[in-house]
Amino acid sequence: MLSVVGQAARMLLVVICTAFSVVPAAAEKRIALVVDVDRYVNLPSHQQLRKAVNDAQSISAALRGVGFQVIPVKKNASRDDFILAWQRYLNQIEKGDVAALFFAGHGVEINGQNYLLPSDIPVVRAGEEEILKSRSMNFDGLLHELQKRGARLNLIILDACRDNPFATATGRSLGASRGLASVQPASGTFVMYSAGLGQSALDRLSDDDQNPNSIYTRELLPLLQKPGLTLLQVATRVRRRVRETALKVNHKQVPAYYDEVIRDFYLAGRQASPGSGSGSGDAKTASPGGSAGSNAKLACQRAILDDTIEGYEAYLRQFPGSACHTRIQSLFEAKVEKIQWDKARAAHSIAGYRSYLIAFSDGIYAGEARNQLQSLTKTATVRPKETPELRVTDPDIS
Repeated sequence: MLSVVGQAARMLLVVICTAFSVVPAAAEKRIALVVDVDRYVNLPSHQQLRKAVNDAQSISAALRGVGFQVIPVKKNASRDDFILAWQRYLNQIEKGDVAALFFAGHGVEINGQNYLLPSDIPVVRAGEEEILKSRSMNFDGLLHELQKRGARLNLIILDACRDNPFATATGRSLGASRGLASVQPASGTFVMYSAGLGQSALDRLSDDDQNPNSIYTRELLPLLQKPGLTLLQVATRVRRRVRETALKVNHKQVPAYYDEVIRDFYLAGRQASPGSGSGSGDAKTASPGGSAGSNAKLACQRAILDDTIEGYEAYLRQFPGSACHTRIQSLFEAKVEKIQWDKARAAHSIAGYRSYLIAFSDGIYAGEARNQLQSLTKTATVRPKETPELRVTDPDIS
């Protein structure tokens, strides 16, 4: 009788564990908004896009496949279309939900703020920034509104880091010529950019490119739907794949991401297929020596909570080849880079930014480092020429 009860208990445990590995979890509501703009009615033909609508359709299908309800939005959304869908989206998000936003189209950075351009954006020029701000969607504002809803996870994917459609050859551009500015997301937010700071995201490899999706989206799609991958692993893998694909046409595109998610999150579920070798972090897979596996998992959690260089190094030495090794290695590398970047920003010197770029030429902050380096170099070159002019205007000189 005891063995029967024990067997029944084991069967119940299996059922419970299986239920928790199903995607999505029954108690978890997933809501997504997917917006695309290929056709800009006021922009010339060379500023039109070809893949944004396809990207949105593909991403929508992928998100539905992992349990998201996707809010409908008109193709080539105008500002009013965007606002209407955005409000419907916000109204459905409740505390504890998982929320996702995907935008494919043009984006512009002005004074550190990012603006997503709807299809009816007017042609604006330098000195007309307020017109653009009032007729586009302020991404930082959208992010703030989203975070107030209390979702346990906000996933933002922007395939919008293309060349500024209002840039001019004379340098009298409205906003940065390419790329989007970094953001400081709140806890529970994961932001993915299709290109790094100051970089342009390719809509296609060439005019003959037959793939229906942009470079970033085509590499992202299979990763979004692969079980056993955390968001961080998705971001790092798509970053590597996009970089390799873009280099085929001698273009530099290194996607950036900003991770403020404390716990591992698996879009397509925690269980990878047997023998996949996906390095799925804390995925529920059997390992020889259950005690050692449990110790490694606890040590992994402790290292992540401590978030120190020493803690990550100690874990990597003590548990080589563990299930959490890839996660800790990524966090360790990101931590080292962040420390070096903070030093460079604090020094705000040519030597400091050069030191960072030597160590992290393809780093998350490499684009901003190059911009700062260029600005400081230009200032150092101009300063001697300004000195005589200042002396001439000195009232004490007769």
